[in-house]
Amino acid sequence: MTARIQSDPFRMSFPPSSGTRVPRAVNLVLGLWLFASSALWEQPYGARLDGFVVGVAIAVFSIVGSWAGAARFVNTALAVWLAFASFVLFRLEGPAAINAGVVSALVFVLSLFPNGPTRDAPRGVTEG
Repeated sequence: MTARIQSDPFRMSFPPSSGTRVPRAVNLVLGLWLFASSALWEQPYGARLDGFVVGVAIAVFSIVGSWAGAARFVNTALAVWLAFASFVLFRLEGPAAINAGVVSALVFVLSLFPNGPTRDAPRGVTEG
């Protein structure tokens, strides 16, 4: 059985290629960190809730992005939203602002790393 290289970013791969694991794994950790760190520093309730929700979403789409390459662009949008909400809407300061800035920048950059070439799913495995 020959493996065919896939170039469609909207098609799911099975199993996720090793080229996708590092950026997606780091984004997963960053999402979990954002979720946990939202309770660490003094910040408005809206900013804290935003950190919880965006942190979980980043973690989820990091996992999904390992299989469905285009899902990584949701993390790109979430990173832009996190920066906008933190600095424009909530006007965070101090450690909360530094944390939001660093996390949003790292998630943004890592979400731009493309998925590596993958094999099509084996016969009998559904992708949907």
